[in-house]
Amino acid sequence: MNDITYVGKHTVIYTVSRHAHESWEFVYCTYGSGTFLFDDRSMDYRAGDVVIIPPMTPHSNASADGFQNIHINMVSPALSFSSPLLLSDDSNHFLLDIFNAAYFHFYSDRKEASALLSIYGDLITCYLSAYRTG
Repeated sequence: MNDITYVGKHTVIYTVSRHAHESWEFVYCTYGSGTFLFDDRSMDYRAGDVVIIPPMTPHSNASADGFQNIHINMVSPALSFSSPLLLSDDSNHFLLDIFNAAYFHFYSDRKEASALLSIYGDLITCYLSAYRTG
């Protein structure tokens, strides 16, 4: 549960074509702003926001001025909702720290990387659940 299967980063980019994932996707905007487009709605975001996208949800992403992000795919996170959701990080940027750490360890060859990724998956899921109800 809460297993991180992929972590990636976009440097400045303007569009991401329509696609879907078999797993959950968590997109932390690190710079700029833009709009996610889903079948039934759009969702504007800006730096410091996290967009949570459930499995098999077709989506695209566009920005007039460009954006950067860290995106994480996770299998079976313990979340209690089933439609896309936007949450904002707090003023201390704790979620950004976790996303950066997950990115670092995903590409690390350190022997503890797998255990840390599991912990980051749990931590991200706990934070997102707490921020949703807070």
